[in-house]
Amino acid sequence: MIGLLPLLLAPAPLELSGWLVSWNPQSILSFTRNAAQFSEVFPEWILVTEDGRAVRRRQLPDEYTKPLFTAARKNKIAVYGMASNYADTGFEATRMTKMLSDPKKRTQHVADILAITKADGLDGIDLDYESLPATDRENFSKFVVELGAALKKAKKKFSVTVHPKESEPGNWDGPKAQDWAAIGKAVDRFRIMCYDFSWADSGAGPIAPDDWVERVMTFAKTVVPANKLDMGIACYGYDWSKKPALSIVAGDLPKVAFEIDPRSGERRVNQMYFGGPESAKRKSILAKKLGIRGLSAWYIGSEIDGTWDAIER
Repeated sequence: MIGLLPLLLAPAPLELSGWLVSWNPQSILSFTRNAAQFSEVFPEWILVTEDGRAVRRRQLPDEYTKPLFTAARKNKIAVYGMASNYADTGFEATRMTKMLSDPKKRTQHVADILAITKADGLDGIDLDYESLPATDRENFSKFVVELGAALKKAKKKFSVTVHPKESEPGNWDGPKAQDWAAIGKAVDRFRIMCYDFSWADSGAGPIAPDDWVERVMTFAKTVVPANKLDMGIACYGYDWSKKPALSIVAGDLPKVAFEIDPRSGERRVNQMYFGGPESAKRKSILAKKLGIRGLSAWYIGSEIDGTWDAIER
């Protein structure tokens, strides 16, 4: 028994998961090449209509879904369909408020998501409803609890993706609409978008400074169990040479010498900041220090080569 003690006391290795997008072919290509490194994946799957229904996204061709499920099943990776309120004009809040404030529409929305999850063979749902008004806070919690109960009954997994904050209720509408303690009880995974500290409309700067990420995740541990928590990491960048800044992927970076930002570990070239392998490694070390479950990457296919290998498990 003594010989087993080191194994019993050793912390679990960090889990790596990530989002997939259908509009960049590199996303599915990167996933299929690196599938063995992931434990969960969240492909774009469900959108919210103007009347508050949940439906499949139209742009889900076979060349996206077939290799996704083939690689996932081969490597025993859980597939969570991402349900998002993102539309052509950005994250839609008005249609969400109408749905959340109407108990019948909330129940219908839950039924829609459950039906798609079952019909499409998904292992679960990742809920990514962003930029809601603060006044939706109570109704959003009710919705998450209702959806969580329905998914649990159907033996499906449930994760929620939330805005970062360092305390309750938060410093702008998006995080204020998300009651971490209430929704944390209803989900299996709680993923925090620890990025966009500097964003498209801000001045140039680190996307995810280490000290800020640590404050966010340290607070999270006070309201949500650490074994549910995933730190969202940035595998993309911004180019602030234009206003607003352009969101960029690895292929947009010029092939020139770069600096490492001391606050974040991100690669910096002129007015560009990018979350590369160095940043991912630092975030993984921080995650291990905090004793949380894992890392979730936005997004698979935008990353610099070597990012997944740099993560310390």
